[in-house]
Amino acid sequence: MLTFLVQLVRVLARHDECSLRYPPDPVLLSHDHHLVSLNIPRRTVAPLTSRSCFTDCAAATALAYEKPEADVLLRKPRNTKTDRLVDFKLIGYAYGVTGLIETLCSFTMSFWYLQKNGIPFSAMWLSYGNLPDWIDPDYYAQKINEASCIYFVNLVVMQWFNLMAVRTRRWSVIQHPPLFNKHTQNWLLFPAVLFALAMVFLWCYIPPLQVVIITAEIPVEHFFIPMGFGMALLLIDETRKYLIRKYPAGFLARIAW
Repeated sequence: MLTFLVQLVRVLARHDECSLRYPPDPVLLSHDHHLVSLNIPRRTVAPLTSRSCFTDCAAATALAYEKPEADVLLRKPRNTKTDRLVDFKLIGYAYGVTGLIETLCSFTMSFWYLQKNGIPFSAMWLSYGNLPDWIDPDYYAQKINEASCIYFVNLVVMQWFNLMAVRTRRWSVIQHPPLFNKHTQNWLLFPAVLFALAMVFLWCYIPPLQVVIITAEIPVEHFFIPMGFGMALLLIDETRKYLIRKYPAGFLARIAW
């Protein structure tokens, strides 16, 4: 099984080197720009691709088993000719709010780790690989691999909280709890979270895969710090939903997906 996974990842890495396009994900696109501007090896995007292909798919499958919101029968029927399931409101929120917050937080953790290890952001900003002489190239490459994995883990952890946020469009997670309420519960969300965590260990903690996709182990605190970011993301969405419920004719309600 492990041999098969190694061969599969080698194929994915080869495809990436041949400039195949991945599905448009705001986090992936932002990270790809980061790789180009800072001259980070593009093969480090493979863990993010695996996150999108595996962890997000598991979570999306779990969301398919969500119970309807309590007010679903009070809403007007959808006009199939004008109302789209995926519209500019949804895309704007996913790319302009959630994706932006997750990307900025992940960048922050990545560069903060490099700063702590003697590689300041000023030495990389628009350097395109032309680093100062006092930075050892081998040391730089190792820390870049670790920072990229921190970026990856930060995204995965924040997505756990985003998973709870996107279960409903207007109702709070307290009003629509994922457990202990037979009308709203969806226990499949939690195996999806565990599956995402298993993917992190698969890509970042198995030596043969580390060599193939250029990953590395990361300090344990970087599994817990993103939980603070994720909780903030969930609270932002809870505030948005509260204002939509309180002011159904307000600006936030008009632009809500």
